[in-house]
Parts: sequence; structure tokens; C-alpha cells
Amino acid sequence: TAAGGVVQQQAGASCRGLTATGGDCSRRVTAGTLRAAAQCVRTFRLAAYRKVCLEHHPDKKLVGVDCEEAKSAAEEHFKKIQEAYDVLSDPAKRREYDSVDEFDDSLPLDCAPADFFKVFAPAFRRNARWSVDPKVPDVGDESSSWEAVSAFYDFWYGFKSWREFPHPDEEDVEGAESREHKRWIERINSKLREKGKKEEGRRLREFVDASYRVDPRVIARKEAQAAERERKKAEKAEAKRAQEQEQQRQKEAEEARKRAEEAAAKAAAAEAKKVRDAGKQALKKERQRLRKLADGGEGQQRLLSIDDTERLCQSLDLAQMQQLGEAASAAGLDAAGRTALLQQALLQLSQREEEEGREKEAKKQEAEAALKNLAKRDHAKKMQDMREWSDDELRMLDKAVKKFPIGTPKRWEQVAAYVRTRTLEEVVLMVKEHQGASSTRMKSQEDWKGAAKKRADVTSEADTRSAAFTDVNVNITGEAAAVLVPGAADSSSCSTPSSSAANSRPSSAAGAPPAAAAAAADTSSSQTSN
Repeated sequence: TAAGGVVQQQAGASCRGLTATGGDCSRRVTAGTLRAAAQCVRTFRLAAYRKVCLEHHPDKKLVGVDCEEAKSAAEEHFKKIQEAYDVLSDPAKRREYDSVDEFDDSLPLDCAPADFFKVFAPAFRRNARWSVDPKVPDVGDESSSWEAVSAFYDFWYGFKSWREFPHPDEEDVEGAESREHKRWIERINSKLREKGKKEEGRRLREFVDASYRVDPRVIARKEAQAAERERKKAEKAEAKRAQEQEQQRQKEAEEARKRAEEAAAKAAAAEAKKVRDAGKQALKKERQRLRKLADGGEGQQRLLSIDDTERLCQSLDLAQMQQLGEAASAAGLDAAGRTALLQQALLQLSQREEEEGREKEAKKQEAEAALKNLAKRDHAKKMQDMREWSDDELRMLDKAVKKFPIGTPKRWEQVAAYVRTRTLEEVVLMVKEHQGASSTRMKSQEDWKGAAKKRADVTSEADTRSAAFTDVNVNITGEAAAVLVPGAADSSSCSTPSSSAANSRPSSAAGAPPAAAAAAADTSSSQTSN
């Protein structure tokens, strides 16, 4: 204690007037010696250490001293001075030393909003010493802007402290036997200190939460935000109510308009129905009058057939039937005149129907031609987009078309598989282009049914039946003799050898067809055999 007092006096003389980093210097490691050294700042630490060493060095302190206890005390005192300098010179050890310095850890958790700055401001300023960031924002006052208040609380909610919390069960790192042992001790010590750091973080978080809860600036901000929300809510409710009223008004107006339109539509429909009914009645009367005119009256011949009359009734409209009925019912017109009028009307109807049919057929042909032209253009476009076929591909295509004729199941798939280098669509396009785009032409070229055997036509006179038998006698009588043998019409019978039959070839060739000659020869041959 006496040595610590001497060191304190010497260090205080060199560092008097400077800001100290801690209060009382009684520490777990350095005891009373660090009590004086802790008052020195970094600038005068080395000078104070050298001064204290010169004053308390055993070689100087023990000059003329023979007491062993005094020598031992002086040496122990000098060792503590060296240990204190080592702690204050090492940043990690100095941080640990400052962390365990006497400090007021009490934090307020509640107060009246009017006393906020008196109660909470000192606590914030006191704990600001542990901040890693030296730029700690101040609490401010009631006139501080919300941006400053928000920045203040953002800083403290993300507060990072350098304060260490040594644990009593920690091991001394300096006593490690190796590097691995030292790292293991550091990990164990870090785990032991983690609990203290978590507790410190929880304590500061509760303190900041309490401050945020009772801060009059935050309360005023929340009240203003609540008032703004209520104002917006009221405006939104008012806008919604006005919108609902407008929608209701529009709905009522729309319903009124729909009712008016429905009423007008019903009136128009009723009027149209009346007109329709009147037209139907008038058309019915005109048809009855036309049927009566075509009937010709009792005991008289009909002027027009029933079918033609019904055709006129079903084909003519009301105006045409009225015109025809008035013309046929004119005074002084006899039955022949009425018949002529009806026939003329029927003829005009036929001509009109023929004209409509021609127009319809013309439109149909135009549509078909347009479709064909469209198909041709589409085919030409596809052929243009398709890459050019090589000679080998064309030869393979010709072989495949001949190998798989029309009627083959999945013909084009097999042709495409045979060609192998082209898709199914490209194969079909090339077949149409190569053999002609007309399907009828392709069918006539590839129809396997057309290759079936047909009965041979008789084209030579020598192949006819009458001239084919040269080794028998043929007796020709009746109509056959008159056709085949000139001048034999008056004779009842005629025996001719094969030579006579041969002589009759020019007449048969000149007068009768080969089929008739063969039929006659068959008849004569059967009579001869009988």
C-alpha cells in the first residue's frame, strides 16, 4: 500500500490535468499499483513509467538498506509497476482493465415523459463510453427534429459495445504450454465471457425500449401518426361513402334507363308484331285471292296448276302478289289474259331463281378459286422456305412413291421414313410440286386400280365370230342372212361353205358391226346343230 501510494504520487505529478480512463485503480490483477498508473493517458504513460521506475528501482531504493524484508518489498513493488505498464500498453489487456473498472450499471426503465431528459439522458451519456463507434449521437432535447431522434434510436438499437466481461473461472493465457493450448484457452475464455455479453446486450435493449416508450418526442410522433391515420381513415371512409352514393345513383339511373329501354323495346316489339300480323293477314288474303284466280271458278278450267300456284304463293312477297292480284283482277280481262299474266309471273319467277342460282354458283366458284389461290400461295411460300432438295433425295423420293402406292396404310409416313433426310411435311410438299399440285393428276398417275387388267376390245375383222370358223359350214338364215349376205333376203335358206363365209367379210365389215355379226353367227350355228 505504501509503494502504491508512492507510485500514485509520482504518476499523478506527471499526468495531472489529463482525462483519466477509469476511476479507482484497485484491480483483480494489479492491486494497488495500477491505482496510480490508471490516471495517466497514453501520451505520458511511458514518461510516467520511466519516472516511477527511476524512483522505485531496487538498486536505487535499497542503497544502504540491509533488511531483507525491505529488499523483498521493494522488489515486489517494482514488479507490480512493470506489470501495470504491461497491462496499460496492451490494447486487449487495457480494454479488459477498463471493462472491469468501477461503473454505474444502473439503468432507468420508467419515468414521467416530462422528466425523460433528466432521467434517461445521463444514462445514455454514461454508457456511451462502451461504444465501438466514437461518434455517438447525443440524446438531444424536445426541439430535436425527428430525423435526429430516429438516427439516435437507430444507433442505440444497433449498439456495438467493446466492453469485456472476465469470468472468475478463466484460465491464464500466459500459462499456456503451446500455441494450440493457448488457442484452446482463448476459446474457453470466450465462451465463459459470452454470457456476460448477452446479459449486457439484453440490459441495454430493455433500457432503449423503455426510453423509446417514454420519450416525449416519440410519443408526440406516434400521436401525430395516429392522428394522420385517423384523418386518412376518415377521408377514405368519406371517399368510400361518396363512391357508394355515386354508384347507387348510377345504379338507379341505369335501372331507370333499362326500364325505359325495356318499355320502348316492348312497345316496338308490340308494334312490330302488329305490323307482322297485318303483313301475314294481308299476305294470306293475297294468297287466297291468287289461289282463287288460278282456280278459274266453278265449272271452269284451272288457269294454273296447283303446284305452280303454290310456288308463286310461297316465292312472291306481299307487294309482288298485290301487284299480280290487281293486274289479274282488272275489269275486262278474260281467262286467257289472266292465264297469260300468271304464266308471265311464273316465268319471271323462274328467271329470277335461275339468276339467283347463277349468282350463287358464281360466288361459290369465286370462293373456291380464292381458296385454291390461297392454297397455291401457301404451297409456294412453303416451297420457298424449304431448303433445296438434292438429286439423291429426289431419286429416293421417286423410289419411295413407287414402292408405296396409293392405298398403303400410313403411306406418307413410310415415304418420309424411306427418304430419311426430310420431314413428313416436306415430303408431301415435294411430291405435290414434283408430280403436280393437282390431286386428280396425282391420282391418275398413281392409281393402282387403273393398272388392273381390262377386257381386250376387238379391233380386227379377222377376230369376229362369223369369220373365225374356217373349217365348218355355216348356214345363215333369217335376219342374220339379210344382214351378212347381200341378196339373200328373198331366199329361205342358204348353204355356204367356209369360202362363202369368207366372201361375206366385206359386207359384214361394211354394213353390220362385229357384235351383230357374232350374234347372227351364233344363231345360225345353233340352228345347224339342231
